[in-house]
Amino acid sequence: MFSFSSQKIGTRLSSSFGLLSLLVAATSTAGVYGIVSTKHNADYLLQVSSVAKNAADIRRITLDERRYEKDMFINIEDKKTVQSYKEKWDASNADLAKRLNAAIESTREKEDKALYVDTLVNLKAYTAGFEGIYQSILSGEVTRSEAANTLMKKFKENTYKLDENAAKIDSLSYERINAEDEPFDNRFRYNINFIIVVYQTILLAAIFISKAITRSITEPMKQALDVTSSLAKGDLTHQVAVIHNDETGQLLRSINETSQSLSGIVGSITESSADILSSAEKSLAESSELASRNESQAAALEETSASLEEFRGSIEQTSYSTAKANELASNAVVISKMSGDNIDKNIDLMHNLAISAGQINEIITVLDSITFQTNLLALNASVEAARAGEHGRGFSVVATEVRNLANRSAGSASEIRDLIQKIGAEIHAGEVQIKETGTSIRKSITSIETLHTIMNEISSTAREQTLSVEQIRIAMGQIDSATQLNSSLARESRNTAEGLKDHAQQMMETVASFKI
Repeated sequence: MFSFSSQKIGTRLSSSFGLLSLLVAATSTAGVYGIVSTKHNADYLLQVSSVAKNAADIRRITLDERRYEKDMFINIEDKKTVQSYKEKWDASNADLAKRLNAAIESTREKEDKALYVDTLVNLKAYTAGFEGIYQSILSGEVTRSEAANTLMKKFKENTYKLDENAAKIDSLSYERINAEDEPFDNRFRYNINFIIVVYQTILLAAIFISKAITRSITEPMKQALDVTSSLAKGDLTHQVAVIHNDETGQLLRSINETSQSLSGIVGSITESSADILSSAEKSLAESSELASRNESQAAALEETSASLEEFRGSIEQTSYSTAKANELASNAVVISKMSGDNIDKNIDLMHNLAISAGQINEIITVLDSITFQTNLLALNASVEAARAGEHGRGFSVVATEVRNLANRSAGSASEIRDLIQKIGAEIHAGEVQIKETGTSIRKSITSIETLHTIMNEISSTAREQTLSVEQIRIAMGQIDSATQLNSSLARESRNTAEGLKDHAQQMMETVASFKI
């Protein structure tokens, strides 16, 4: 017999979701049907409202035509005014004819279509009559408004028919709207109530299904939790009844089997533990003295040996490094002193270069003065040559060339002065930098000499440490002798430990059945 709770959890969830999906699809279909039905009714009401509006527009345009007709007849003697109202009448007449033709094409109601056709026929008759009267006015046959109104009486019935048909169409439209109003409301309420009922049904079904699934999963889980809690407390006698074949039922069966297996394992461990206890008591009595000696001496021997090796290596490395550092410090002292001497020489050289640059600058100043005097003399010579007239022309040319050479000499001297000043500034900066470098090197020499002294002290200390290491090696020999004396006791203790090892191995094999 089919039972929902005996199915797999995945099957239960899939079936529940499938059922809910079908209910949601049914609700969606019902909602769509209600929306489509409502839209259809709304479209029909909109169409009927459009017909009513069109009928009102026809009545309005008909009144406009009659008004333009009256205004034209009143102003019959003013041709310009008559023409203006005729144009307005033509526009209204064309609009009315267009609306009637469109309504005839679009309307679905036979009664409305018949009224529209009759209205169009009367409009054409009225239009033909009015056009004839208008032509008579233009030709001068009709000159008075009374005569025009008299002629227009023949077509009064047509104009009345226009308004009457439009009123009938308007009345029929409102009757249809009123007739559809109540059924539309009823259908709308029905659709809303139907959707609400379907949604409530889905909600109740979802609640029922969720409770059923939750109960089918949580109850077995609670039983499993009770059993595992008992196992955690050491109670291996607790069992649970299994009535389902789903994943939770398989879990409960596995828990029962685990409890039974643990019971057998614990029994085996209990028996082995008794044998191990007996052997352990015997081994404890024989190995107490050996353990107290071997543990203390072996630990001391291992730690001391390791420390000694590390310390010995450190001492050797320190001695080598100290000797190397001492040698490097000695060389550094010599090199630093040589660098200091070179720096002093460079300082003197830079000072001499600065003095030479100043002397060159003074020479350039003298050259500037000579160039200025030469230029002045050439200028005076040019003036005197100009005064001499034709006889001094050749001398004037020479004086001009001398002035040009003097000007170029002055420009070159100015460029040389700028270059010399720039070189002098760089020499001065180099002199300052070299002095600072000399100061730093002298400080370095002092530090290196101090380092050399410290390295000598470290070398002396390393030699003293070497002697201490030798004394430690002698002590280690004595400890090794004591350890050899305890070897016989260790062999006796080993025989007793063999029996303990066999029982311990048996216990480990039994406990290995547990998967941690």
